[in-house]
Amino acid sequence: MASVALTVFALSIALFQMTSCKKVEAQTVVKNDTLYITKIDSVCPTSTLSDTALLTQHTWQCNQLIGQIGNTVPFEYLRNSINTTPYATSDLNGEKYIFNTNGTGTLYDGPGGSTPENLTWAFAPGDATSITMTVNYSTGPITFALSFVEITAGTLTFTQNYVNGSTYVMSQQTYVPVP
Repeated sequence: MASVALTVFALSIALFQMTSCKKVEAQTVVKNDTLYITKIDSVCPTSTLSDTALLTQHTWQCNQLIGQIGNTVPFEYLRNSINTTPYATSDLNGEKYIFNTNGTGTLYDGPGGSTPENLTWAFAPGDATSITMTVNYSTGPITFALSFVEITAGTLTFTQNYVNGSTYVMSQQTYVPVP
């Protein structure tokens, strides 16, 4: 009975690891002179799309944002749940980004995403983990440095740095495709 439990345990570990897209090899279990060998090899599919294709294939909506303004104002936003941002009177559930393949795009900002703002964007030369994005707000343009960018078919995650007036703002943000 113990050997069955060990085998089931080894398989459950292997299946857990397979769902997290790693190569899995469950090895040998010996119990009472009986040899049980389980070997599972898994290779997770990777996207054949370029980073530009992944970025531009969806309209992206904010799912989570954690950050700080200056040295004193921490904030957090979780879609349909928490909003301690300075924009607490706004509906960040409506904020959306559209990135076009030609380096332009639109940010739908303001209450309920009611205000379209034009933007330009570009990956850093040879580095798809960094994006420079300038949003042309009606009050004037703001340039955002997006670093540690990770793009998959289902998430867009980045650290955002910018200066608003004379105040430094930094946040970690995760976006998901608009359904």
